[in-house]
Amino acid sequence: MNRSMLTTIMAAALATTGLSAQEVRLEVEFVDHLGAGMIEQDVYVALPDGAGVQRVTPETYRHFLRQPLFATAAEVHHDPMNPLALGPFPQGAPLGITLEQWMGAEGRLTYTCSGGTGRVEADFEGLVPQGLYTAWYAFMPNPATRPFTTYDLPLGARDGSQSVFTSDEAGMARVVREFSPCLQLSGRQLTAMLAVAWHSDNRSWGSNPGPFGSATHLHLFAPLPAESEMNAAEGMQR
Repeated sequence: MNRSMLTTIMAAALATTGLSAQEVRLEVEFVDHLGAGMIEQDVYVALPDGAGVQRVTPETYRHFLRQPLFATAAEVHHDPMNPLALGPFPQGAPLGITLEQWMGAEGRLTYTCSGGTGRVEADFEGLVPQGLYTAWYAFMPNPATRPFTTYDLPLGARDGSQSVFTSDEAGMARVVREFSPCLQLSGRQLTAMLAVAWHSDNRSWGSNPGPFGSATHLHLFAPLPAESEMNAAEGMQR
């Protein structure tokens, strides 16, 4: 994700009040890879004649909206800005949903930091019904590295015990978590973000996200602004 894209997403989603080094409040909306103008990473469409599965791109996804999605047979690393990283990959298990259903997920969160304690309140809809999810706090280098990499931490306790949640039969979920210390926001070197991943194997992986593509499927993410961007947004609102 390039810097201008991050700024656009943040500007559309950001609301700030009472900002200081100790007191932070912000609201952001989640987005999927395709919505952010990147290649979908962890769910795949089948190629003809059993030739495996491939990723879809912002330019091609409309042709596949009603097609069923699949996992891969083995882990596939993320590379969302590489047009050559589409596949094919060995086909894994069917996921029981279409691309259109996958893209129907939405999420909003409020994050506050007060007195050294962080609090996340997030509401989701359109998730995989009765799906096992985990929430992640991740950092991406600016500019992105080659090969692409992120540093992923479970939200809250480092053993992952606070990161797990389950959507209901309608694909809705509300997640409220408190933790200490507060989250570090984005900076010049790193973009911070919150993300949620669905586990098609119906298990969480503790402090590790698990094998992307085959069992772990990053569904939505929300970049967090830098404090300087928050102050600028607050100034424009006055």
